[in-house]
Amino acid sequence: MMCDGGSFGWMWLGGVFWLVLIVGGIGLIVSTVNRGPRGGDAAPRRTEDQALGLLRERFARGDIGEDEYWERRAILERDV
Repeated sequence: MMCDGGSFGWMWLGGVFWLVLIVGGIGLIVSTVNRGPRGGDAAPRRTEDQALGLLRERFARGDIGEDEYWERRAILERDV
């Protein structure tokens, strides 16, 4: 059976579609595996929030003064 020019063009386009689909699927799998069990950058952000929360609590209880609060907060935010 002979193929005319029009049907060959559609076959080529279908091949490109499947190639893009397969490469995209592989890319999605690789990015998911590289993210690991932590879920991306969620762990460092949670630790930072906890540290600032504890600092706020200590300031609210009166354990540290205002100068010490701002000094420690600046250090925590600088290390981000």
